[in-house]
Amino acid sequence: MPLKPSGPKAGAIENQLFAQTLTLYFNTTIAGSTLANVQLTGMAVIAPRNCGSSEPAGAGVPTQLVSTAVSSYLATHGYAVTVAGLLQLANDALGGVNVSPLTLSQIQEAVNNINEAFDECAILTGYVPASGGGRVVTSNSTSSQPSLIVTAYPNPYQENFSLKINSPLTGEASISFYTMTGTKIAEMKKDVVAHRDVWVPYNVPAVYRTRIVYHVAISGYNAKGIVLSPN
Repeated sequence: MPLKPSGPKAGAIENQLFAQTLTLYFNTTIAGSTLANVQLTGMAVIAPRNCGSSEPAGAGVPTQLVSTAVSSYLATHGYAVTVAGLLQLANDALGGVNVSPLTLSQIQEAVNNINEAFDECAILTGYVPASGGGRVVTSNSTSSQPSLIVTAYPNPYQENFSLKINSPLTGEASISFYTMTGTKIAEMKKDVVAHRDVWVPYNVPAVYRTRIVYHVAISGYNAKGIVLSPN
């Protein structure tokens, strides 16, 4: 396995698919871990938690863990559509199995997404079907109260929606919108007043009218969620 020969990261594994697959293997074999059983259809609702606790420490965020291309491949090629199935697929790809039409980069991205989604003791609290209705989703990076609360209306949307932002402090909020594949489609700034609802309308460009991920940040507080399309 090629390693970086020198520099500050000397000895690091250069094959990222191998490195991420190895990390996922260890994550699934931790005593008491149920990560291997996590389903990869629809969206998993993931919440923060304090390490050692079995209870979530905040609101859950519906998260599409892998692309539809990866989940469809698992379902049609004899793999379980779970993290365990993805781990097996990654092992097969590393062993030289033909995984066309998938690419090694797509598999590496999926494995990396799993590792990052459940980093820092995050916990699975449920699932939302891919075509499910619009539930409010908010994730706050600051665990103590008060928190940054963001709600999307309507959800699902047709052509536009608005974010209702209730911030724990006064200042300037940064707002970004992304596609489910991570492409940033818009960003803006909005002045907010502590503990007052501030509405931010957004008209989604026609080419991007599918599920939209929003991210709001202000002075160390972060909230993110998904606005669903009826299509």
